[in-house]
Amino acid sequence: MNASEYLYDKQLNCPVCMKFFQTKKVRSSKIRILSHDTDFCSHYLDNDCNPLFYYVNVCPSCGYAYSDHSQLTLTSAAKAAIHNHISSKWNGSDYGIIRSKLQAIQAYKLGILSASLSNELHIIKAGMFLRLAWLYRTLFDNGAEEEKRFMSAALQEYIQSYMNLDFETAGYSETRLLYLIGELSRRTGNKQQATIYFSRIIQNQSSIKEKRLILMAKERWQDVRNGLIGGEALTSAEDSVDIHR
Repeated sequence: MNASEYLYDKQLNCPVCMKFFQTKKVRSSKIRILSHDTDFCSHYLDNDCNPLFYYVNVCPSCGYAYSDHSQLTLTSAAKAAIHNHISSKWNGSDYGIIRSKLQAIQAYKLGILSASLSNELHIIKAGMFLRLAWLYRTLFDNGAEEEKRFMSAALQEYIQSYMNLDFETAGYSETRLLYLIGELSRRTGNKQQATIYFSRIIQNQSSIKEKRLILMAKERWQDVRNGLIGGEALTSAEDSVDIHR
């Protein structure tokens, strides 16, 4: 496909330098998903139409990188930190283009740095780490080590989000959060922690509306009992729960 068929330009206003810029996004009508892993990682028919490539917006003027779910109101201290650590060294790179997989990864790493400097919510930082882990899983044959590194970082941020309740500020589902903590714990080899978080869903299932997540928690709990650590089980493209943050 021609790029104009599956990509469109979105205009944004940088929260740091307040300058307008354009970034590319994938047209939802062109996305073709083959399957979802049990941590919600999607496998796409065509990586040209992979929305993960364009999840992080990068301002070409100051280098601040953020997602559409990031906080858009930054404190003066956060802006100063961005200026000192990113903008003052920024080379003017333009990420508002058709991104290669390496450029996509660079955008995530810049987004993670920006989120750390701006004191972003843990739930938002976790989402960036997890998506970066997914890129290493789906795009690189030798990406297992980096995938696990960023998955572990995502897990720690999700736990911090749960402990500090900042997921509520972002409108994130507690059940989804519990499931992800359990699943990432399972995938990184912490069976005891995985069991604890899956059990919290199962024990409270009568009050939970997200029935699909209850079933998935039960399946993953059984995976732990059976000694499955990695991502052996897959859900179909139609039978899954999307991750929004």
